[in-house]
Amino acid sequence: MVDNQPTSETYYQAFRVPDEREPVQIPAVLHPTLKELYVLWSDISNCFPQATRVQFKNVYVPMLKDARLCRAKPHGIRYHPEIVLDITYGEQGSKKTNKRRSSSAI
Repeated sequence: MVDNQPTSETYYQAFRVPDEREPVQIPAVLHPTLKELYVLWSDISNCFPQATRVQFKNVYVPMLKDARLCRAKPHGIRYHPEIVLDITYGEQGSKKTNKRRSSSAI
């Protein structure tokens, strides 16, 4: 848990994309109700407009959730100090098709 006292220190989350040499640093902010450091999704999407998800190696980084397990607003992800997170473009989860099996009498 992050101390609720104001601080002059700024924390940055590092993000990388394929084929970029340097990671992009985005400032983390204190969530107004959860009082945890997190990175606003709007800041992530401003830097990486086609981003579909964030992960660390092969681990998905979910959106910040409140006590009821609903996405906390404003949307964002938890701050992960000293870790470079990967931005993924265009790879949505597999879409499930709802095919009804027809039952025909034989």
